[in-house]
Amino acid sequence: MTTATVDPCCVAVDVAGQLARIKGEFLEMPGLRLTLAQARRLWGLDDDVCRCLLDMLVEVKFLHRKPDGTYGLASSDWSQFARRSPY
Repeated sequence: MTTATVDPCCVAVDVAGQLARIKGEFLEMPGLRLTLAQARRLWGLDDDVCRCLLDMLVEVKFLHRKPDGTYGLASSDWSQFARRSPY
C-alpha cells in the first residue's frame, strides 16, 4: 500500500475531513473533472492547500491529473475506491 506524505501546507487543515469530502464528490459524480481553480472554489480552499490535497489523492492513485490540467478519477472502475480508503 502506498503511503502519501503530508505536505506542510496541509498541516493547518483537517486533512482527513477534506480528503473525505473531495473523494465523496468524485465518487458521487464519477465523470467529474475539475481544474485546480474550480476545485479551489468548490471546496473553499486556498490554492496551496487545494493543490496539496489533490496531489495527495493523485499520489495514492485515487485521482489522475489529465494532460489538460483537470483532475478526475484515476480508474474507470471507481467502485473499487468506495470499498477501500488510503486515508
